[in-house]
Amino acid sequence: MAARMVILFLFIIFPSFASSQAIERIVTAEETPTNYTINGEVTGTTTAIVREILRLLDREVEIEIFPWARSMRIAQKEPNVIIFTAGKSSERINHGFHFLGPVSTRKHVLYKKKNSSIEIKSIDDLIRSSWVIGGLREDWRVIYFKSIGLPVREFNTHEIALGHTIRGNIDLWISSDLEAPMVARSIKVNINDFEIAYVIKEAPSYLMFSKDFSPKLLQEWRQAFSAMNETDFFARTAMEWSSYLNINLAHHRDTGFFIRD
Repeated sequence: MAARMVILFLFIIFPSFASSQAIERIVTAEETPTNYTINGEVTGTTTAIVREILRLLDREVEIEIFPWARSMRIAQKEPNVIIFTAGKSSERINHGFHFLGPVSTRKHVLYKKKNSSIEIKSIDDLIRSSWVIGGLREDWRVIYFKSIGLPVREFNTHEIALGHTIRGNIDLWISSDLEAPMVARSIKVNINDFEIAYVIKEAPSYLMFSKDFSPKLLQEWRQAFSAMNETDFFARTAMEWSSYLNINLAHHRDTGFFIRD
C-alpha cells in the first residue's frame, strides 16, 4: 500500500516521471509486403524499419497484428500507440496523429479484371456509375470514396476483397502497385489477370503515432530513424526484399521504399 502511495505521489508531483515510464504499444495489420505474417512472425518492409528502430533504442516491444479497423481504434483511443503502415490523410492529421517517414510510396489504384469493360477517366465517371467498389475496412482510400458519396464494400483483409473481385461480387478493388502483387500471390491468383482501371494518386505512407504519444519517446523514434538514413540499412533492405518479392524495390529518403519502373 505504501509503495502504491509513493508511485501515485510521483505521478502527481512529477508529471515527467509518468512520461519517462511510458512504453510503446505497436499495432499493425495484414498488408503485404509492408506488414504481414509468415508462420506467425510479423515481417515486411515497414516491419523491418520498426524492428531496426527498436534495436537501436534497445527496446523489446511486441508487434501486435489485428484487422486494420481494430488497430486504428486502438491507435485512436490509447496513448503511446504506433500503427503502421499508414497514409497521411486530412482526417488523421486533424485527429492529432503524428507521422514518421515516409517509409514507402506507392500508386494507390483501382484494379479491375482484364476482361472488364470498365473505363474510368475521372472521379466523375465513378460517381455516375453503378460499379461496386471494395476495399480494406477503415483504409483511408475507402474513407475517401465514402466521403464523396460512393458506396464501398468494406472487408477485413485485402485478400478477402480480392476474392470478391474474382467472384464478381465487386467490380473494382482498392489497392496499390506495391501490395497488390503480394496479395494476389498469397491466395494463388495471377495479378496479371487484373489491370489498373484508375490511379487514385501516388502518395507516401508512414509510421503513425497516437495523438497523446509521449513527446520524449517520439523524439527518440525520430532520432533513430534519422540515424538510419545515414547508414546502408535502407539500401540493404531494398536489395533483400527485391530478391524475396521478385520486384525492383528501391529506396530514397524522400519517398521511402518504392517500385522502380
